[in-house]
Parts: sequence; C-alpha cells; structure tokens
Amino acid sequence: MGVRVSSFSLASSGDASVRISQERLGGPIAYTHRSKADAAGRLIIAGDQNSALRVWRASDKKLLWTFEPAE
Repeated sequence: MGVRVSSFSLASSGDASVRISQERLGGPIAYTHRSKADAAGRLIIAGDQNSALRVWRASDKKLLWTFEPAE
C-alpha cells in the first residue's frame, strides 16, 4: 500500500519495512501492520507485529520515538 505525502511516497507492504520514496526507514523488525503519515506530512507512524509503535520525522527520516508494549 502506498500513500503520497507532500513530496514523499510512503509504503509498507506487509514485511519488516517502512519506506519513504524507496528509502527504508530504521525501526520495525517484525511484520509491519500499518503505517500512516500525519495530515501535514511531517510525521510517519508505523505499528508492527510485536505491538511496537515507531514515529519518524519525514523530512530527514530520523526515528524520533519507539513505544514498546508494557510487560
């Protein structure tokens, strides 16, 4: 599934990756369930099979936060 965000294309395809314009973002190491960009195209959010949620800044593809599930 791909979504056009600002000048980026966001894609996650049911594997262990999230990509912006063909460049893989760091982070998810498990099956990626969902990825989404905010309305302004500034943030990318993805959730994976291990219930981790990751947030990147779209402009420089920097991983900002990782939220792991409580034990």
